[in-house]
Amino acid sequence: MPPKLLHRTADCPWDECLGVLDFSRVRARRSVISIVSQKAMPRQRSSTVKQRVEFGLRTIPKDKKVSVSLRVLVYVHQVLADYMQFFHQPDHHRKKEDVDRFLGHVSSGGAFEVLHTALYRKMRAMLPKEIEDAFDDGVGFEHPLPPAYHEKKG
Repeated sequence: MPPKLLHRTADCPWDECLGVLDFSRVRARRSVISIVSQKAMPRQRSSTVKQRVEFGLRTIPKDKKVSVSLRVLVYVHQVLADYMQFFHQPDHHRKKEDVDRFLGHVSSGGAFEVLHTALYRKMRAMLPKEIEDAFDDGVGFEHPLPPAYHEKKG
């Protein structure tokens, strides 16, 4: 198979899927294209939720801090806690309709609305500019493998 092109950043030369990539000669902070041979590519065709959530976190220094409103932090906590409360109990989501009712839509007062608010209104305001820019550019925190739910079914 021919080599695959992967969109990577010089700020994050290492990740669990690809191993170490040498960006020592790269001067730009933004993205670079790196050719990785098929042998270096994992046989995995999609990424797990954990892999996507943790991807790029090592680029952030452990001692980097931000100041947040306690009210906003509690709001985000409550959103996550409500998702946990719903999904931890299989009886809550036996049918697709149960999940649809829980999620609602962007202005229904359901779980999707509060998640949307937490992520795009409340959390974005807490992020330093360089992190927000990395999200906006789609580099730095975007796993190179798609999520499993993007795979065709059937």
